[in-house]
Amino acid sequence: MDTEGGSVDSVFIGCTIEHCSWYWGLFNCALFVNVKFTNCTFRGTSFGGCKFVECEFVDCHFVEDNLNGACSFNDNAWYKCTQTRCPGLEAEFLSRPPTARRPVAKYAKGRA
Repeated sequence: MDTEGGSVDSVFIGCTIEHCSWYWGLFNCALFVNVKFTNCTFRGTSFGGCKFVECEFVDCHFVEDNLNGACSFNDNAWYKCTQTRCPGLEAEFLSRPPTARRPVAKYAKGRA
């Protein structure tokens, strides 16, 4: 699937997205739960206010568009997500504190 432009504010649950190419995509407050992205390319795509829960990114590319505009990741939450060989996404995972990527279990008061 090749897509240019467009705003996405949908909920994706248990999907597999393969060989997809997004150009100037705009993901606003989208929710991704148990989504596997494989061999996808995102060019100049913006992810703002999105939540990614237990998602997997494999061989995806987050690259500049033809005007040298990079993909952007603003105010997103990442929970138990993984990425393998995904240029442009590594920094997003490295720049977040571990608690933003993996929620810490909370216990009731007085319990270990």
